Amino acid sequence: MLRRTFTSSASLLKKSSFDKNLGVSAPAKAWQRGKNQVQGDKPWQRGKNQAQGDKPWQRGKNKVQGDKAAWFKAKYAHVHAEQKKRPSTDPYGKRAAYDEKVRQQRRDQRDARNEHRMQYTSSRQRRTSVATTSPLFEYLYGKNAVGAAVKSAGRRSGLTRLLVHGNEAQKYWRAELANLQLEEKLPLVVSDKHQLSQLSKGNPHNNVVLETRPLQLDVAVHLDGVDASTGKFSITVQDQESDAAIFSDNAQEATVQRDLEQTAFGQKRFPVGVLLDNVVDPHNVGAVVRSAYFLGADFVVATQQDSARLSPTVAKASSGALECLPFYRVGNPAEFIKASQRPENGGWTFVTAHCASGQDKTLPLADLSSLSANSPTVLVVGNEGTGPRASVRGASDYLVEIPNRRSGSIVESLNVSVATALLLHQMLE
Repeated sequence: MLRRTFTSSASLLKKSSFDKNLGVSAPAKAWQRGKNQVQGDKPWQRGKNQAQGDKPWQRGKNKVQGDKAAWFKAKYAHVHAEQKKRPSTDPYGKRAAYDEKVRQQRRDQRDARNEHRMQYTSSRQRRTSVATTSPLFEYLYGKNAVGAAVKSAGRRSGLTRLLVHGNEAQKYWRAELANLQLEEKLPLVVSDKHQLSQLSKGNPHNNVVLETRPLQLDVAVHLDGVDASTGKFSITVQDQESDAAIFSDNAQEATVQRDLEQTAFGQKRFPVGVLLDNVVDPHNVGAVVRSAYFLGADFVVATQQDSARLSPTVAKASSGALECLPFYRVGNPAEFIKASQRPENGGWTFVTAHCASGQDKTLPLADLSSLSANSPTVLVVGNEGTGPRASVRGASDYLVEIPNRRSGSIVESLNVSVATALLLHQMLE
């Protein structure tokens, strides 16, 4: 068996033996020199304070074993008393206001940094929180949609809370609630951006979400007469408090009249409405409502089945017009058209947007304005893919078509909201 042996370096052995022969020893410490040359003597072990572990409150007159609080009280109590006697250096509160302003600026800068940082932080790294929702409410999002709902608070049955994120949003909506005197009725809740994104289902929310009950829509039976001199007209709707079915013998008991008035400016003498027949895309419904309100239409009617419900998506796409324009549902659109065309109900004229193909009921596009100037008119637009149903086309008075300026184009038609806007503009020109 081999053994490993270790030896010291020859140079080290040579230096050690050299120091030993010369009698060289380690240099003395600073406290081991001169008068204080005592083995182990430290600076705090000399003179008056020569006590192991001696603390300031354990020395001299105040030497109380372990009573630290009494020592500090005796030493510094007079300082606080003198500060109370000094006159205020900020009698008008300017310094305090300035300090608060600086603190607010720092908070704003911190929030801005956090918001910027969150844009580049993965969802796993974020501190997420779950937003509490209720199936009895819907959550409007977007500055215009929420603002219109708050301003027309009487249209919806209940506004429960307003959720906002960010300092700018808080300042804006607090001022809006104060102007509308809704500070006590509608509480403002500060939320984080993740919760607002949950409530808006990932859609752009502009840092504000409104919790409210859904719109309660009347079911229209037929349109009624029009007073051309005043612009007032009415619509017969189903009584929501009555569960009775509507027949010819009980129409008076099961229906209620709603009085409406034209609110758009211009030379229009008769009201103009829009009937949506099975328009299923909520973005299209919202865009139609927005165009109808902007161009001066007086109401919108949509089919009750196979149509997009008035969801927060519709409210966002309408940019708040949904809260301002009268909106009704209709069960059977063909029967609604026939009942409204009767002379005793005002003799309304219905124009349906469809590929006319040279039929007898085809109305030139240029005649739309003269038609609406002489009688109350309703523009009917249909489904995005199939257009208006055959029964609706058959019950309408006229068909109208927007011509395609390109022959053999791969684009065969316009979006339903764009076509509605063009026809309404021509009709109300």
